[in-house]
Amino acid sequence: MTRTKIIKIVLLLTGGILFNLLFWEENMGINLLLFSTFLIAIGLMTQGILFASKGIWVSIAGVLLTGIMVVYHHSLAARIIHIISLIVFTGFLCEPQLKAVFNAILASLLNVIDLPKHVTLELFQGGSNNVKFQRRWRWIKLIVIPIAAFWLFYIIFYASNPVFSELSDRFWGSIGDFFMTIFKDFSLFWMIQFIVGMSIVGLIVLRSKSNRVQLLEDKFGDTIVRRRSKKESIFRLRKLTMISLLNEYKSALLLVGSINALLLVVNAIDIHWIWFNFEYNGTANLSQLVHEGTYLLILSILLSMGILLYFFRRNINFLPENIWLRRLSNAWIIQNAILMISVVIRNYHYMYHFGLAYKRIGVMFFLTAVIIGLITLYIKINKKKTSFYLLRVNSWAVYFLLLILSSVNWDMVIVRHNIEYTHEKNLDVSFLLSLSDKTLPVIHKNRAKLNLGRDHNYRPITYEQQLDDRIEDFNRMYKNLSWKSWNYHDQKAHQFFTSLDKN
Repeated sequence: MTRTKIIKIVLLLTGGILFNLLFWEENMGINLLLFSTFLIAIGLMTQGILFASKGIWVSIAGVLLTGIMVVYHHSLAARIIHIISLIVFTGFLCEPQLKAVFNAILASLLNVIDLPKHVTLELFQGGSNNVKFQRRWRWIKLIVIPIAAFWLFYIIFYASNPVFSELSDRFWGSIGDFFMTIFKDFSLFWMIQFIVGMSIVGLIVLRSKSNRVQLLEDKFGDTIVRRRSKKESIFRLRKLTMISLLNEYKSALLLVGSINALLLVVNAIDIHWIWFNFEYNGTANLSQLVHEGTYLLILSILLSMGILLYFFRRNINFLPENIWLRRLSNAWIIQNAILMISVVIRNYHYMYHFGLAYKRIGVMFFLTAVIIGLITLYIKINKKKTSFYLLRVNSWAVYFLLLILSSVNWDMVIVRHNIEYTHEKNLDVSFLLSLSDKTLPVIHKNRAKLNLGRDHNYRPITYEQQLDDRIEDFNRMYKNLSWKSWNYHDQKAHQFFTSLDKN
């Protein structure tokens, strides 16, 4: 066995053991940052720091930032975006020269699919040209595919047939009892978690070194190049091509012009009614205004962007007479920006009367991404940029917005804002009590307002007992966790309730 193989096996075993040591019967906290730092270290060690690309360094910064946020405020957003950052980091490790975040994610997903092959190839065989290995790999695929299909149908039947699910539970229960009598001290879940840890490390140590996604990305540039037919020198064909292009131009001009006129009317109504003369006159009216109206307006903006992308995809960009289409398209983009402001104001009215919530905050971040998309769409149309340019720039913009999203303790922001600024009759206490444990001290300090709250049907209800149960569960859970699950805000909440008990 070569020295390289030994190192890889040691790293895999170390990763599996470390994963279990850090996460067994623990919550995510400082353990997540420690394990991610370990992944970054082995990634740079196997890649070589001198060969690390900009994409690798940016994704490392994203992993560390979100990891620190998990340790600091432990929000769900920080944990999810931390995992996304790890996926992006792995993708750039596999193909360092990639330019787009979405391509890095694609490379990372392909790396997951290729992992079983790489384990077999690098640890148990000499090379990819080994004929014996190729024959065995074909047999492995012939066995794995039927097994995977069997379990897929098993899950479907288990979920759809109650009798089948009951018989299955009895069968697996008897199998479990049998193995428990043989392996009394053996933990199946510990072994599964160990394998999961090794697999995560394997995605980096045994990562794919192909450049499939890179080759695909290289086919696309940032600037549109005029495509000429090989037979374009033939006068008839060139004439037909020009006629077809002019017809498409006229169709685009008619469509963009007519929708511009329609959008002008809609924007005039919104500016008059939503911007300057809005009056709240009941829950149902405001709910419909936001929940239905907002989503439809967002759909309208996305459709507008899709239509413009279609018309400015190829040679229509080089048509000498397309100046009016560009002008109308720019006007359409500006009108969509005005429409987006109307959506923001609708969302603001709802937050003003009913407080903050995840979806309402999410809409604001989504609209920020949309305005960036409109700006880049303007650049694309006027600078003859490709759709790949649009996707590349906007994927990075979305990733940076996610990093910003992970940096705020939204649960605390929601609780403090809603308790302080939301009218008592609209205070949704059941929603506040569904938020993370770190918000419990703030809710406890405002216990007097709980009885004035309303449920989802806006009926008065008492929540004090529910709050006491949440506090008791949190204290019991926190005492059973070790330093591995430590995060600043949960510790702060535990200290708050501990000081209350002493007093």
